[in-house]
Amino acid sequence: MADVAHLVPGLVRVSPTTLRFRAEDALEAYRVVRAFMYLAIAVAR
Repeated sequence: MADVAHLVPGLVRVSPTTLRFRAEDALEAYRVVRAFMYLAIAVAR
């Protein structure tokens, strides 16, 4: 999943399985985490 996720603006690939994201505020961080949760659920199906 990191192969595709690192294409999202603001995400930096740190290692083959680790991404880094720095949010401007808590709401932005929450939205990004929530979006990736939905993506993970979709991929798992």
